[in-house]
Formats: sequence, structure tokens, C-alpha cells
Amino acid sequence: MNLLNRQQDEIRSKWRVQSSRPTVADGSVDSSGSGGVEVICAGLPRTGTSSMVEGLHELGYGPVYHMAQHFSDGWRSEVLERAFDRDLSDMDYLNVPRSRTRIAIRSFFAGFRATTDTPTCDMLVQLMRAFPDAKVVLTSRKTNEAWWKSFEDTVEVICRPSGWWGNVHYWCVWLNPTLRKQSALSQAIARYWRRRWGEYGPGAHDKHNAWVRSVVPKEKLLEFDLAGGYPVLCDFLGKPVPKDENGNVKSFPHVNDTKSLQRIILLLQVAGLVQWALLFGGVFSAVIYRRWIVGQLMKLGRRLRETVR
Repeated sequence: MNLLNRQQDEIRSKWRVQSSRPTVADGSVDSSGSGGVEVICAGLPRTGTSSMVEGLHELGYGPVYHMAQHFSDGWRSEVLERAFDRDLSDMDYLNVPRSRTRIAIRSFFAGFRATTDTPTCDMLVQLMRAFPDAKVVLTSRKTNEAWWKSFEDTVEVICRPSGWWGNVHYWCVWLNPTLRKQSALSQAIARYWRRRWGEYGPGAHDKHNAWVRSVVPKEKLLEFDLAGGYPVLCDFLGKPVPKDENGNVKSFPHVNDTKSLQRIILLLQVAGLVQWALLFGGVFSAVIYRRWIVGQLMKLGRRLRETVR
């Protein structure tokens, strides 16, 4: 448990995760007391989305909603898993499982000033309707194959939609409700990609980017190469370019390298397997020593009755 908690804490710290619930459940207004989401990053996972989290925080757009949020908020995973399995058909509201409550998109994202990564990159139309003044930033890889290799080498193991036993990660972390729900959401998104793009593979990259260009007005869209750094992004967002103490333009963040992410995922799986081992160890011990345990319980029962007398 300690290892699993440490890994979840590392994820929360690395991606600046904010754990919260919307205060308006029915939802017609933004409960954050602010203008809500101002920047929507529409690039797929593994296109610099974690670097965008850091860059947007530097520009004052934090907190930023990222998939890492779902390693902390299981309730969000449940809500969005249902939405993706229904092809995001309800444009303005999200249904809460096991209740009759509906949450408005604006309320669901209350408190966040920007979004990046999936699931929000797939919810672009819904977010644009909820936050019509938001600007959209599209990040991408140079080729479909480069994107898929990066995706397949890291987070694909979490979202692999290959049958109820095929996703090993899901079963490794199953005993932890939050991680189980996060993996279930990731699988729902992968199923959604198959239905929407006709494939779960390299071609989804170009198809997604073409869709983004088709739904976002040109004046609100920036196709951003992270190599362009803060000057390009700040010019689009109307923000001053951040500089260090010597007056030099700060370098744009580069975070979440492949090896670091692989390590986090592997440690989550190891921690999950430790939980399984402890569970089966306890069950095995109970079976082996059942007669002794029953005998001790009977002795305690007799002592209790004698005490009552």
C-alpha cells in the first residue's frame, strides 16, 4: 500500500494534480467563480501534453486538467467512462453513474483554467461550447509512426482494449478503486478512437488533427511546435514572455520523458501485484489455519459468556 500511495503522490506532484469536486451538481453555471477554461490543448497524448502543463502554469493558467487528474479523482473517471462509451452524445451535461444527477461541462471543469491530454483533447467540441472564449492549441508529432511509437512504448499498456483479460495493467491495479477506474476510462477512450477513427493505431494521429482543424476557427487555433518556445505561445495567448533573473527568455519545459513514464507505470503495476499477494496470502493463511482460528473464536465466545454470567 505504501508503494502504491507513493506512486500516486508522485503522479499528483509531477502533473500538479488538483483533487476536487464541482460544487454545482445540476449544473447550469460555472461554480469556480472565474471565467473557467481559457486554453484548450487539443493534441493527443504523447505530443508534449505534460510539457504544456508546466508551460501553462508558468503563464498563470493553472490548474491544468490532464489525464493525471484521474490518478487522484476516481469519480471523474467513472463519469467520463460512461460519456465516452456513449460517444460523448450529450453535448452539455455528463451523467453521474449510480445516480440521477447530471453535471454541466462547465461545472465538471470548475476551477481549471486550461486542459491538455486525453480525455479533454477528445472533448474539444464540448469544451468549446462550454467555454466559447477559450483559445485552442494543437500539438502533434512529425509523423504518425513517431506518435504511435511513443504512445505504444508508454501509456498504451493502460488503455489497451483487448478483452476483459487482455489489459494486464487493469488487473494489476484492480484492487485500487481509483487506478482501476482510471484504466477503465483509458480503455473506453481507446474503444472510442476505434469507433471514431476506424482504427486504434498510427492513423488516429492525422485523423484527430484534421478533425481539430475542421472544428476550430482559424483565429482561435495555434498549431504549436514546442521548439518555438514561449515567444510563439505567448504571442497567441496575449501574454508577456517569461524571463529569468538575467532577463533571458526562459526555455520551454521538457518533461515526462519515456523512461520516466515507463518507470511510474511499472511501479504502479508492481505495487498492485503486492496488494494481490497480500490478499491471497491472507486468504491462504485463513484456509490453512481455519481450524485454529475457529477454535480461538469458540474459546473467546465461551469466555465472553462466562464473563456475562
